[in-house]
Amino acid sequence: MHPVFEELNFIYMKKIFVFCFLVLFSVWTNAQENAGKKGPKKHKELKTELDSVSYALGVAIGSTIRNGGLSDMNQKLFSKALQQMLAEEEVWIDQEQGEQIITAYLQKLEAKKGEANLAAAKKFLEENRKKPGVVELPSGLQYKVITEGTGEKPLPGDKVTVHYHGTLINGKVFDSSI
Repeated sequence: MHPVFEELNFIYMKKIFVFCFLVLFSVWTNAQENAGKKGPKKHKELKTELDSVSYALGVAIGSTIRNGGLSDMNQKLFSKALQQMLAEEEVWIDQEQGEQIITAYLQKLEAKKGEANLAAAKKFLEENRKKPGVVELPSGLQYKVITEGTGEKPLPGDKVTVHYHGTLINGKVFDSSI
C-alpha cells in the first residue's frame, strides 16, 4: 500500500475510534443518568453480548441522529451506506464528500433555526419596548429598573457593585449576579 494511503487509513481509523468512543461514552452517560429507573425489558433477539453491543450502537447512533434534527433522513440509504462500509464495498460518496454534505445540511438546519429565533426575538423586543418602565438604548439594548438605587451616584472611575438578572425571551434565567 502506498504510504499516503496508509496515512489516510490511519487517520480514518482514528476518526472511527474517536466516534465509537464518543458513542459509547454517550451511552454510558445516559445509562448513569437513568440509573435506578426502570428500563425496557431485554428483548429476545439480544442473545449474546455482541447482539447487545450492536443494538446499543444502533440506539446511540439513532439518538444522536434524532437529537441532531435528522430523524427525517432516508433510513434505507443510511442502512445501505452502513452495510457497504461494513462489507468494505465501494461506496457512492467518499468520506470527505460525505462530511461536506453533512456539514452543509446541518448549516442549513441551523440557519433555519436562527431565522426562527431571530423572528421570535424581534417580536419579543417589539412587544417589550411598549411595556411601562422599559428603556431602550440606541444600541437596541432594553432594560427596566425594578428598584431605583438610593445611595450616592458613582463618578467615572469609581468601582460599583451591580446586581442583575438576565433572562431569555421564554423567561429562563441565563445569568444572574444574585
